Amino acid sequence: MKIAFIGKGGSGKSTVSWLATQLLVAENRKVLAIDADHNMDLVSLLGQKIESETTTMHRHADDFRIAVGQKEDKRWHEIVLDGRSLPTFTLEPKDSYTSQVTLPVSDSIELIAVGLGATDVLFSDRCAHGHSASLKFYLPLLDEGENTDVVIDGVAGADMMNYGLFLGADAIVVVVEPHQNSVRVLEQVNDIAERTGAFLFVVINKVGTNPTLADQIEDDWKEKILARIPTDLALLSYDMKSLAQETILEGKNMIRKLREYTPQKNSLERLRSFEKQKAQARA
Repeated sequence: MKIAFIGKGGSGKSTVSWLATQLLVAENRKVLAIDADHNMDLVSLLGQKIESETTTMHRHADDFRIAVGQKEDKRWHEIVLDGRSLPTFTLEPKDSYTSQVTLPVSDSIELIAVGLGATDVLFSDRCAHGHSASLKFYLPLLDEGENTDVVIDGVAGADMMNYGLFLGADAIVVVVEPHQNSVRVLEQVNDIAERTGAFLFVVINKVGTNPTLADQIEDDWKEKILARIPTDLALLSYDMKSLAQETILEGKNMIRKLREYTPQKNSLERLRSFEKQKAQARA
């Protein structure tokens, strides 16, 4: 399954992405972790570092265009709208493009960094959308296989939802802390998800910081709630061995509920429908 974690900056989406990755590995699953955020926290949490020569998606945009048969004078949305035959990207074995952009972390974890926080992005003539375009069209074409899950640490806020970046994921999980600003981002993201056909779920994080509001969030969003993750100092220290049992249980519940969920619409069809609507609106 391909799971994208998003939410307000500081809500803990990178932390929950890391937790999901570690719990999946503990279940003897392989994980492709994708860091799509500017801060690249997941990269750091997995013990990696992005330097000037490190492989990133934004540095291989031309290779992605070649892989999907996209000419430089064509717009990205035409990839899914002009009827061309599209490739399938695979992890076992890796296709040539995936081999170029993945970084080994361990026997069980591989990493793709979009690279939005890399220093060369600062002076680029492309915006974050342009640098993320490869991921947007890669996700629905990726066949992760039976033994691998994909965990995406997304950009904070709702902007990339409007861009359609996560429509290739099977599920979008909004990490919300018990704070009104975090709830407002959840509401914005939910509105976009309803308009674009994305499948959205909610994880309440840092429950102990405001238990009353956490209870209210659960009451308001109960059908979409996957877990209530407590305020756990070991989690904030990224210490798996010292995690509270409640944290582990809630994390496992999150993964179990996501596994029970089956998407009703092909992710490529979702993205194609979204891009078609955008093209019609522009016309």
